[in-house]
Amino acid sequence: MSNWSSVSARDNTALWANREVNRYSDSDEELAVIEGGAFYGSDGLEFHWLFSGEWEEAHNAWETLENQFVGQIPVDDLWDAKAGIRIDTPEGPDRVYGVLGLAGLAPYWFEIDTNLYVSDEGDASVDFEAEYALLVTNYWILSAGFETLVAFSPYVGVVHG
Repeated sequence: MSNWSSVSARDNTALWANREVNRYSDSDEELAVIEGGAFYGSDGLEFHWLFSGEWEEAHNAWETLENQFVGQIPVDDLWDAKAGIRIDTPEGPDRVYGVLGLAGLAPYWFEIDTNLYVSDEGDASVDFEAEYALLVTNYWILSAGFETLVAFSPYVGVVHG
C-alpha cells in the first residue's frame, strides 16, 4: 500500500508554449513549429489542453493546428491513463478523433507517452514518444527523444503501415 494515500490532493495549474523550430513547407513557405498547452487538476484527476501547429509567417495564419482535450488519472505510482478528444484543423476539412493514452516513467527514467487515435470515420493511428534526460551538471542537461506515428488506415501526410 502506498504512503501517498494520506497526502491531500492540491489543485495545480500550468500554461506553457514553445516556439520549437523554423522550417520551410513543401511550397517553400517559412513556418514556425509551435507546441504548448495548459492543465488544471489535482493529484487524482487532471484536465489537459495540448496543442501543436505550424504557423505560416508570410500569411500570418495557421497551416496546421492540432488540439487535444484529455482527462488524465493515475493508474499506478508512475503511470497515468488518459482519454479525450483531438481536433485537427489542416488545410481542407477538419478531423475529429477519440484519444486513449498512457503516460509515465519507465525503468531507467525513460519518459513514455503513447496514444491511440480513432477518427470519426473509423481510421486509427498510434503515436509513441520516449525521452531521456541526462543531468550532466546542475545547469547542463542532455535530452534525447524518439517519436513515431503509425497509421492503420491511409491518412493525409502519414505513410500507411
